[in-house]
Amino acid sequence: MRLRTIDLFDRAWTRLPKVGESPLTFPSPEPVREIDFIYARGTAKRPTGRAEVIDERVASDHRPVIATIAW
Repeated sequence: MRLRTIDLFDRAWTRLPKVGESPLTFPSPEPVREIDFIYARGTAKRPTGRAEVIDERVASDHRPVIATIAW
């Protein structure tokens, strides 16, 4: 199921692709859903980069996502 809010962000911003084993982030012990994203928006240039889900199962109910972004 896609959310309308995600569709709006996808039209206006750049969603950074997730690299690694899986893009799934929720719930943290055994993720079955992708509900965390990294978006970037540049003014003169389109941002590029990548995101990665960190295999952390205890700190939160979501797995953390980190990103490297370049303009």
